[in-house]
Amino acid sequence: MASSARAAVMPLIVTLMPIDFAQVVANPFFSIAPVWPSDGDISRYPGQFVFLRPESGEYVIAIKSSDGHVERLLHAPLHNRVVPEVMVATSRDQQGHFHYRYSVSNSESAAMPIQRWALAIEGTDKELKVSHPVWHRGEGKTKFSGISRFDHHLVEWKSPADGPLLPGQRLSDFEIVSDLSPGFVLGAFFGQPSMPELTAEDWESLPPKVAAQLRQCLNTAWDSQTRQIVGPRFAADSLGSDMAQENFLNGLVAQRMEGTIPRDSTFANRLEALLRGSLHNDSGTRISASAIESLGKGSTAREAEIVSALRLTLDHISVGR
Repeated sequence: MASSARAAVMPLIVTLMPIDFAQVVANPFFSIAPVWPSDGDISRYPGQFVFLRPESGEYVIAIKSSDGHVERLLHAPLHNRVVPEVMVATSRDQQGHFHYRYSVSNSESAAMPIQRWALAIEGTDKELKVSHPVWHRGEGKTKFSGISRFDHHLVEWKSPADGPLLPGQRLSDFEIVSDLSPGFVLGAFFGQPSMPELTAEDWESLPPKVAAQLRQCLNTAWDSQTRQIVGPRFAADSLGSDMAQENFLNGLVAQRMEGTIPRDSTFANRLEALLRGSLHNDSGTRISASAIESLGKGSTAREAEIVSALRLTLDHISVGR
């Protein structure tokens, strides 16, 4: 989850609640809505209509009369009580296509199954071949509400109705084949709640101010778990070494902040120093092949996947295609 970035992206008042249901210190639960008072008295929140009830995993929506009295309550489920981990294997075939093979797990500490997950791939019209043996795939355009102001190419997988990814499970064989070389992209993961969603009639009944406040709470920034993930990123005709190295540096820093890579990792310290040194080099040279080789394969599977992806992209730059 890109929790550290959320406060910077959205200059709103944040209510920070510990995730009792996840018990993961590095994965705090954020909401822009205040917590529903234990006594049910919301008179001290005259302009607020949506409230967080973390113990039941829902938002409580108060429909008020013109004089501020609560006329009725509605309930909308949260979708962010998942704890995803993603591993990716990257390769390039003889035709020059890049292959991304993902496996996704949902920690035993998660409070709900993962129902769908998506990657936001920046500004591309390149063809992507997206597949999985069982989960349904989809593509489209999105701004990832609450996170980005720009359109992204959205690649999404959705579970069959009877087959979400339960806590404690791992699922492989998510695959993308693309002409785009690797870089870090944003992934978002959405849970399957046990309580029903709001109906279309419920939404239509909401006063405009209430609906706007609820949409803000349910946007991607607040109602999913986000991760920085290696995925299709760079087209050959728009690829520069600085752009690629900056992307890998930012992705590495984000993964360390998320806790995906330990902050005291020797490998990560060395790679971060290499990337920063190359970017600050006035000669415009990129990291050399020998410098990449000196890193080795990394001491963990996560470190190995970053080295593999970085090599592929820097090789893509060197051949200019």
